[in-house]
Amino acid sequence: MLDVLIASVRRAVPDGFVDIHPDIPWMSPDLSSEVIDLRRKYLDNPDIPDPPWLPEIFVDPSMELSEQEEWIGSEVKEGGTEALAWYVSFHQSKRWGIYIRGRGLLFVASYFKRRDGGNDVNASIKPAFDILLYHELFHFLTDITSAHMEMIYRQPVYNKYLAFMKSVPTAE
Repeated sequence: MLDVLIASVRRAVPDGFVDIHPDIPWMSPDLSSEVIDLRRKYLDNPDIPDPPWLPEIFVDPSMELSEQEEWIGSEVKEGGTEALAWYVSFHQSKRWGIYIRGRGLLFVASYFKRRDGGNDVNASIKPAFDILLYHELFHFLTDITSAHMEMIYRQPVYNKYLAFMKSVPTAE
């Protein structure tokens, strides 16, 4: 269904789409490093008729971020949620989707584990995943809303908004 919507908008507003390489700061150029890409894994697989929306994720129960990996905390302070997960718009790339950084998921789960005084990080994996997924789903919903507006007005909305936001100086 999404593919039909995207194809329809591409036909109606072709200048509303570009196909640039996703700009994800923590990811290698081939998009292979430490990524859980559920859209590619589940939603694009014709062998899975009803993809699991939120699959179970398990890790070693005693797992914690090692001291060598604590640097991700400084990345989060500097870059916010984008250091943990990222949404690539279908207006921007054919490789669109929600990308969740493996270490980002572990970072949030470890935070919950420490906060709650638990012994098993698996109790924290699902809430950590939910937080990252729902944050990125909001970006996806914005993308879908823009696509609907583009179908109505027959002109680009999403990429114009991104260009405008990049041109506005930020307070530091």
